[in-house]
Amino acid sequence: MSADLYVNCERTYPNAPDGFQVVSSRGADGQMHIKSRPDEWWISKDKNKADAKAAKINAKASHLLITAAQDNSTARLTAIADNEKYIGNSWFPATGLSTNEAKALAVFINSTAGRLQLMRNLGKKLTYPTYRPAGVGNIRVPDIENTRIRQTLADCWERTRDMRVPQFRDGECEVRRLWDEAVAEAMGWDAEELTELRLMLHREPHVRGLGYNQYADRD
Repeated sequence: MSADLYVNCERTYPNAPDGFQVVSSRGADGQMHIKSRPDEWWISKDKNKADAKAAKINAKASHLLITAAQDNSTARLTAIADNEKYIGNSWFPATGLSTNEAKALAVFINSTAGRLQLMRNLGKKLTYPTYRPAGVGNIRVPDIENTRIRQTLADCWERTRDMRVPQFRDGECEVRRLWDEAVAEAMGWDAEELTELRLMLHREPHVRGLGYNQYADRD
């Protein structure tokens, strides 16, 4: 999606005529809730072909967006969802999902089970990994056609949609615990085992690209 945006469109001011909203930010000051928050407005560069290009881009709008890259230390979320469909800039769209399906998958991908799978598909830098679309597509997710599973996870999205999500480096927090508990309930998994994995993941060292004590004054 990023290539189509930069080739055919340009940033504009909020609520510009013929403009459309885009979810772009990913880092510490970006998406802070599991509910999507668009933070840029874009518009077609060619006004004569604006409708055709907008239709092409809007076909990739989605209720569910999955991160394409993030800082392993400062980032907060691996996926976001909303009742509205949004274009993602450096977020992978998962099209063809209903709102409840998108919400359910957002909870799962943000859970420990989802994060661990996503981390298997990183590329390039350890400090700021990018994720391969093919690898993201291979993440094993719950059967969201199952009403009970879908609703259990979607209900958790509703409960946590307005909860501010801490950065990964901040460790244990209520919202990640709630996501894991919902996944355990939906899948019939051992909640204590997921908790153990989550706490182990919190203890994983974050690659900062700086030497020992060099980042003390940068946080």
